[in-house]
Amino acid sequence: MQIVLLFFVDLNQFYKGIQVKNFILAQILFSLFVFSIWSCEDEAKPEDCAGVEGGLAYIDSCGVCDDIISNDCSLDCADIWGGENICGCTDITAINFNAEATFDDGSCEADNSPPTVMITSPINNSTVSEILSIQFSANDNVGIQKTELYSSTGLIRTVNGSDGVVVYSGNWNTDNVPNGDYNLYAVAYDLSGNSTTSTIVTVSVFNTVTITFNNNCFLPMAFQFGKESPETEDVISEENNFQIEVEKNYGTVTFQGIVSSGCGETLGWDFDFEVGDANITRNLNTSGEYFFINLRNSSNYVINDFYINADLSTEIGCALDMPNDGVLYPVGYFQAFSNSNARVYVDGESGYWYWEDFDLDGSNNQFISLNFSATALNLTGRGGEQNQNNSVYETNILESVDFNLFDND
Repeated sequence: MQIVLLFFVDLNQFYKGIQVKNFILAQILFSLFVFSIWSCEDEAKPEDCAGVEGGLAYIDSCGVCDDIISNDCSLDCADIWGGENICGCTDITAINFNAEATFDDGSCEADNSPPTVMITSPINNSTVSEILSIQFSANDNVGIQKTELYSSTGLIRTVNGSDGVVVYSGNWNTDNVPNGDYNLYAVAYDLSGNSTTSTIVTVSVFNTVTITFNNNCFLPMAFQFGKESPETEDVISEENNFQIEVEKNYGTVTFQGIVSSGCGETLGWDFDFEVGDANITRNLNTSGEYFFINLRNSSNYVINDFYINADLSTEIGCALDMPNDGVLYPVGYFQAFSNSNARVYVDGESGYWYWEDFDLDGSNNQFISLNFSATALNLTGRGGEQNQNNSVYETNILESVDFNLFDND
């Protein structure tokens, strides 16, 4: 009130110098001046959202209080205040799928393009066998879900797919199917359910089986093998084997073989058997009806004549002319009896030396080894193939050693 009175005192002085017509205007100006001074001096300013009097901070749409306009909360592409969504196509089967998108904005475009697929190996019209590795590739604009590999007999393998161009492989055991022609093809499926079947590749399956002939004899065996006529003709060394490859499921085949020497019996084998889809082993044994003789001359004589089973119905005499070099020579096969014997004749002597006790046991592939020293007769070895548990095929005496076996009845 003192300030106002002072102003009134001064105003009276002020009024003395002005005209009366300006009194009312001066009165109004003075009142406004006094009011403004009172307002600035006595009324407090409002606080902002941060509690600062007269501050400029405010709360944005996300409830953040500050006075920085540049970081004000805004709507993201999913209309969420302050959200960080990445909008795009989230459908993995769409051609414009965005793996980084977190919100589907409805922009997906359907995949109507089927994949491509082809077999790259083996090539068409090729011959295959055993375990066949089939190579094939598939491609799609979005991605391959899976591929399936087929033969004429059905599904071979299913392989899960992946993005981009992929080369696949699948093993096919052709030995599980009969020989013949087969169609191979692959089917590819993409992530949208589209599928494509490859061009057919035709292959010829040709598998063989191995036939092994074990010659358990002590002499080489000449043989012929085939169906209605000889297809293989060869010799199997003594106590050795021979292998023949033939087509699987070849059918009924014939084997005929002979062993012979300059002294002894000629033995023959003649049998048929079926060739299927498995390897076969045939053991060529001599039965206990026969035995083999080895002879060593350790004397001072040359052995002229050698008789086996002398005075028996199966007596065989041989002109050996065997030198006295102490070497053990194979002689040949002879029929075995409980009283089988052997005799040796030399130049300059009217008598002979002989063995009577061979003690043959009737085993397969039995043999004896004799040593002639003129002063003593020794049976230096005997035995057979007692450890073999093989099939025994009937041995027959052939009338000749003619090697045209298939012509013989």
